[in-house]
Amino acid sequence: KAHAGFEPRWNSVAFRPYLLSPELEGAAPTPKIAHLEAKHGKPFNEMGSMIQLKERGLEFGLHYRFDPSDLASGTLDSHRVLRYVDTQGGPQAAFAYRRHLMKAFNEEGKA
Repeated sequence: KAHAGFEPRWNSVAFRPYLLSPELEGAAPTPKIAHLEAKHGKPFNEMGSMIQLKERGLEFGLHYRFDPSDLASGTLDSHRVLRYVDTQGGPQAAFAYRRHLMKAFNEEGKA
């Protein structure tokens, strides 16, 4: 609901890339849950913030997935592709591609 219905004013939105997990850059994709456990230093089932994220996301139509088969990887190449899409198709095309990437990672478990 929240993200799906969001329509930015194209003359006022500026997206800035950042790396949540710079240690993943250049490395092979790794299991998402194992990565989160190593990063936070505790078992996934003790990470209240991740469990809360999943539960709260459902209230807004966001289906965060944390499956043992899900992978995490660096995002720098994704940022490069987004920048290219923006220069070729404009901010609306970049926003649509960003939605595609977020759905693939958060809902489909793809890295």
